[in-house]
Amino acid sequence: MIMTGAVTNFALSAQWSRYFHYFHEVIDNSGYAPLGQRVVGPPRWAILFTPLRLGAVVLFMLWLYRAASTAAAPRYPARRSPALGAWSCIIPVVNLWFPYQAIRDCLDPRDRSRTLVFRAWILFIVTELITAPSTFVFAEAHSLASTWLVILIGLATLLGVTGYRMVVAVSTAHHYALGQA
Repeated sequence: MIMTGAVTNFALSAQWSRYFHYFHEVIDNSGYAPLGQRVVGPPRWAILFTPLRLGAVVLFMLWLYRAASTAAAPRYPARRSPALGAWSCIIPVVNLWFPYQAIRDCLDPRDRSRTLVFRAWILFIVTELITAPSTFVFAEAHSLASTWLVILIGLATLLGVTGYRMVVAVSTAHHYALGQA
């Protein structure tokens, strides 16, 4: 999802540049559009990815809820309820560490895969921090755009692989723990 949005914004960088230029002109004119100029909006293709991104967040929340609920069966200690762990993904500020703790608590405290959860979460935070300004970089800093895109693709790929390994580790741990019960 991160790669798709980044590549799309990179491809639409000229349209984003026109939009930001228009936006600056409106601010300079005390909130009024310049005379004779048509209203310029953000690229429609970029806006289409918003529902897809929201869908990905909902799927992650559902997975986290189910994983945390399953982790309760072998009585893994948890800091939060499965519901709060899942909903914390969309609660501002606490979404920086509550989901990480909820995922980590899906594993036995002695499980070595907890370090994998930490690596995946750090990668997620770093990728999000670098993705956030990407639209502006692509639209305004053309000399940096290609390098920024390559970094984003590399981080997103690494995050995808690490995230997949984390999900497999949680699933395997739950299968083993429930098989033992």
